[in-house]
Amino acid sequence: MNVNILNENLELIKVLDNFDSLLWNTRYNSVGDFQLICDKKYFNLMKEGNKIQNPQDDEYIGIIEYVKVETDERKKTNKMTVQGRMLESILSQRVVMEGAYRKNIQPAEFVSIIVDRNAINPTEPERKIAGLIMGTKPDSDLGTIDYENAYSNLLDVVERVTQNAEMGFKIETDIVNKTYTLNLYKGRNLTQGVADNAVVLSKNFDNVYTSEYERNSRGYKNVVYIKGEGEFKTSLSFGNYTGLDRREMFIDQTHISRTLSNGTVLDDTDYAKLLQDTVVDKLKNAAKEEILYNSLNLQSNYKYKEDFDLGDLVTCSDPDLGFEMDLRIVEINQVWDRKKGYSIYLHLGETKTNLKNYIEKIVLTDRRVF
Repeated sequence: MNVNILNENLELIKVLDNFDSLLWNTRYNSVGDFQLICDKKYFNLMKEGNKIQNPQDDEYIGIIEYVKVETDERKKTNKMTVQGRMLESILSQRVVMEGAYRKNIQPAEFVSIIVDRNAINPTEPERKIAGLIMGTKPDSDLGTIDYENAYSNLLDVVERVTQNAEMGFKIETDIVNKTYTLNLYKGRNLTQGVADNAVVLSKNFDNVYTSEYERNSRGYKNVVYIKGEGEFKTSLSFGNYTGLDRREMFIDQTHISRTLSNGTVLDDTDYAKLLQDTVVDKLKNAAKEEILYNSLNLQSNYKYKEDFDLGDLVTCSDPDLGFEMDLRIVEINQVWDRKKGYSIYLHLGETKTNLKNYIEKIVLTDRRVF
């Protein structure tokens, strides 16, 4: 197992084949990160802004942001920890100053506009990120959005929009041409009954070693009252709930102005819609949670990149508990360890319209020596 160290110009400066461990985390609609532990003799290579390329998963490149060196003369060890985020993190270096308000627009088109106006072709040329270009932008299955979010961090907006639209994003690097292509994409549907090549994680198929299931409705809410500018109020309900089935909450959005950054003054209908759209993220902690932890044997059925990938929908079932859920692979953790070999872990969760419901972690383990 090798790791490539690149300089800021994407030029290869070292092939690192002697390190203790590499943790490589990629995510469907948020920024991934990495951690490399190696000898401190490589300190001069780990400059801020230099990049890490993992040849085993080369769709992603990490940017070095943090270095810690530890020396222990008694144990005769000189270890260095190098951490950073994947290249998508460059979007966090810009604020949404232009193109913030859009009405009845596809989420991917909105992302394309705000990235273009604030990082690719901004009015102020010094804000341009050299080499960044827009790639694929599929339509959302969940329809269009209204958005007003001037002066927010660009990465935060991209993450928020893609998460609510249930689509992913990643920056793919062309090292030869020095370009960074931001692609929006939708994972495949590999669920049972839909795909001929369905991925089904179940004891019945001998790919589940252990299973742990949790259900929690303690913080669940299904009706939200929203306070806007002045005396304006609106509400958002996720069904016709009454009596003890009704669970209410309140969110203060008085900082959201009825007057948009382009000078447009919204009527009551459009302002209510805007307020409702802005509280979606705050409702994530108000959902019912169903959590499934499975330990799986990768060698039994499925292989990463061949049978499944980040963002794919797969089927998970537990015949003992009598449930079956279609869950999306939202995060993949890979670990290369000198002593323990190779491991891969999948986090699976599902996002329903407007609310985060099924959460995470199905763990797949597959150990090899590298």
